[in-house]
Order: sequence, then structure tokens, then C-alpha cells
Amino acid sequence: MNNAEATANVGENRSLLQSHGDLARLFVRHAGFLQDLPRFLRQPLDVGEAKETIRRRLASRAASFLQLAKTAVYDRADSPYRPLLRQAGCDYADLEAGVKRHGLEGMLSRLLDAGVWVALEEFKGRRPIRRGGLEVTTSSESFENPLVPAGYGVSTGGSTGRSTRTRFALDFLAARACYDAVQVDMLNMRGMPLAIWYPSLPASTGIANTLRYTKVGCRPQRWFNMLTDVRGGPGLESRLAQRGLLWVARLAGRPLPRPEPTGLVDIGRVVDWVVGTLEREGRCAFQSYVSHAVRVCGAARARRQSLAGLQIVVGSEPLTATRSREITATGATVYPRYMATEAGTIAMGCGNPAETDEMHLVSDTLAAIRPADSEPGEPAPLYLSSLIGVMPKIMINVQLGDMGLLGGRACGCDWEALGLTTHLSCVRSCERACGEGMAVNGTLMARLIDEVFPARYGGTSVDYQWVETESEGGMARLQLRIAPDLGPVDEGRLVQDVLEELHRMGEGERLMAEVWRQAGTVMVVREAPRPTARGKMLPMLVERARR
Repeated sequence: MNNAEATANVGENRSLLQSHGDLARLFVRHAGFLQDLPRFLRQPLDVGEAKETIRRRLASRAASFLQLAKTAVYDRADSPYRPLLRQAGCDYADLEAGVKRHGLEGMLSRLLDAGVWVALEEFKGRRPIRRGGLEVTTSSESFENPLVPAGYGVSTGGSTGRSTRTRFALDFLAARACYDAVQVDMLNMRGMPLAIWYPSLPASTGIANTLRYTKVGCRPQRWFNMLTDVRGGPGLESRLAQRGLLWVARLAGRPLPRPEPTGLVDIGRVVDWVVGTLEREGRCAFQSYVSHAVRVCGAARARRQSLAGLQIVVGSEPLTATRSREITATGATVYPRYMATEAGTIAMGCGNPAETDEMHLVSDTLAAIRPADSEPGEPAPLYLSSLIGVMPKIMINVQLGDMGLLGGRACGCDWEALGLTTHLSCVRSCERACGEGMAVNGTLMARLIDEVFPARYGGTSVDYQWVETESEGGMARLQLRIAPDLGPVDEGRLVQDVLEELHRMGEGERLMAEVWRQAGTVMVVREAPRPTARGKMLPMLVERARR
């Protein structure tokens, strides 16, 4: 062996030892989670048990909320909700009496009117809570549930600006797996080969779905990983955490699929799996973001391949009528879900929908209200409250940046039979721009328009405007309108600036930048910014596709 080879071997061994040392430290930090993982995987959840759990939680939802409020808010000196409740003149006895008299949602509405609510930026700890003369300084940790043991930290993916971390605990996943069990039964997915196309850690989407599906006996065969670029990849802790989870699962005799780097340029690999599985088995299931599902169907249609027998499960973006048509035109069927890292499962698709994106609110674990002055039949901001003690965040009238319609009708599906009778539809973001399942807070978009673009490319903030739109093919696009009279602009450089701004912010944003880069989500359009129907000139608009 020459000196160069010896030096290389020493460096390789040192790197290996360092990696093992980091992995050992990770195991110590998350010993409880990893110790409980084999139990989680070895104790399957059948649909009968899942339905009984949902019914039991529904029967005790008011009592569960009051118990959670007592232990995690009123008995906790540093809870950010205590000053709000004190200002509203609501001690625990008042809360208990109010729930008994007005019902859970009725009392939450009264609290909302009294100023007991938390905006998105406040919930993330990016600005203080201000109500009248009251000011409460918070951080993202201020809303952590003190009843939940430490778990893996997962990123919100930057869906609300700079990404934040949320604890990822097994009891929370087990509570949510009840909905997956009912879905698998309702959609006849039992025994179907399943593949998912999601990013790996620090994003929770891929690993959370993998663990929950495995829990209900529907383990994915393949996990196509959106992250392929090193610059957009996860940090060391996330890589080690992913490795640790897979290693422990294998030792427990419940091996999980390994994430396979699969960017949009590799979409043929996903289509090959879908088409090949349909040819062999006659049916299969696939789950991803709405835009990625539309792309898979478009690629199959370009091959003149029918996808009859394919069940697609989607989320993270609105399932519009256009996107639904693009999917079902191939013969596939589509099922929507609504989830958030902080709140978990929020709604599951209706079995007999009247609207494309009609879903059932999981009201056994969450309460949702809209402002009292909301226009009937129009989407309005949704305020969410957590009802059970295993949720990672304590939420009392938290606004996560989404709006929608709440209502009820007799649909006759399995969710209604369980007692989940509140319907949710037309879910859209009211504070974020979304593309390829990745959303970014309007504050960042406005800062680019107010500060970055004028300084680098000239003009003023009114010469630029973001527009979230949908192409005729159902693909989500984020357009940047630039006034034509501004003069020549290096459009490629500008798009790169946007991605680099995201990349500098953190792991979640790097993930977002990589997916947007692959998809070509950000587009420059030389058009004058447009006002709203009421004449307001906003930095960000949401528009329907032109037909």
C-alpha cells in the first residue's frame, strides 16, 4: 500500500468512526423513541379497533379538551394562552362552564371573539402576540405540548416561511393511524401494492406515512425520494435519523422501504413501477403531492398507458377540478387528504363527495371554527384547536394560514357512519404561495418584492407581483409578474435568486428550493401587476387558470 492509499484509508476510517459516533449520540438523544419503535411496528392496528377508538374519542371530545386545557395551559405558568385567557376574563371554571353551556365549538367561538386566538406568525414565534395593550413574546417552542415525550424533530418544510421543528412522537402517529386504517378499508387498499413519492427527513411526510401505513398492514413497497441534489439534501442529523429509523425497524423484523433518490427527471421510474404493477397485479396504489400525481398521470398518458386500477392518494395542495380531471382521465381514481405537521391529520376525503375536494374533519382530535362574520358559502380562515394529549402542539384557535368551507350534509360514507359529520371543502391558503406541495409564507414573498428585487433589478415594489396559478394541465405555478416598462431583466438569474434565498434559510427551505428547481415552479411573466377586484394592489395573488 502506498502513502496516498494509506492516507485515504485513514481518512475513510476516521469519517466512518465519526459517523458511528454521531449515530450513537443520536440514539442516546432519542433513546425513548427508538426503544418504542419495535413495539409500534409489531402491534398492528385493525380497522375495527381504529373505528372504536374514533368513536370513543368523539364521545369524550369536550372532556378531553378541558383536561388538556387544565394540564397544559392553566397549570403551566409559561403557557402563551394564559395571558390571553386572563385578558378575556376566562379562568378554568369559566371555560368548563362555557363548554357545558355553549358546546365546545360555541365556547371556542366566544373565545375567538374575545381575542383568544393565535395567528400563524405568532404560532411560529416570529412575532409577539398583541391584543390591545397585551403583548406576549413567544417562540415556536412556546406551544410545545408538555405532555408529549421527546421524539424526533421534523421540519415543517418551510411551508410558513422559515422552517421550524416539531416533535415527532409514536403515540401521535398511532392516534392518526386510525384514519389510515379506515381509509385503507374504505378504498379497498388492503393487499394493494403501494408506493409513495415524498422527501426523506427532515420532512415528516415520507417517514410518517410509511410508519402509519405499516402500522395498519399496508407497508409501502417503494419510497421514491424527491431529494436528489446534495445542496438541497438533508443535514447530517436528518440523514442519521433516517438511517437509525430504518436500522431499528429492520432489527425489529419490520423492515421499511429505503428512500430511493427520484427527482422529476426520473419520473419514468415511478411510471414504470405503476404500469408494471398494474400489468402484474391488476391494481395498485400511489401517494404523493397533487402536482406530482398529475405529472405521473401525464407521463403515463404520453405513453398511451391506461391507469385503470390505480388508486391515487393526494395532499399538500388543493385538489382542484382541473387536477382531478387530469388524474381521472387516465382511468385512475383519486382521494384527497388534508394534513399539517403541527396538527397532524385534519381531514380525510369523503367516500361519496359532492365536491372534488370534499373531506370530513377529524373532529375526534381537532375542533375547527370560522369567524362569526364569515360570508356563507365563501371560504374563510380556519381556526384549529387540539383535543387530545398526544398532539405535539397545544392549539387553541390557531390559524395555520388556511381557509375553507365548513358544513354538513348526509353523504352516507364510512366517515359519516363513524360520527365525523363535519364536512370541509375549498381548502386554500390565505397566507402562503404553494407549488409542488411546497408552500412558502407570504412574508418572505413580500420581502423579496419590497427589498430584494428593486435593489437588484431596479424599479419599485409595485413593479413586481407574485401570482399563484394553475396551468390548463392542472400544474401549480408560481408566476412573478414584472412590469414590462422596467426594461431588460435576466429572468434566469432572478429565478435563481429566489431559490438561493430559500436555500439560505434552512433545511426545510433547501428541500423546497430543490423541488421547485426540478419542477420549474417559479416563472417570470412580463406583465403589469394587477389589482384585486376591489382595487387593492397586493404583493401576492391567487388566480384561476385561464381557459
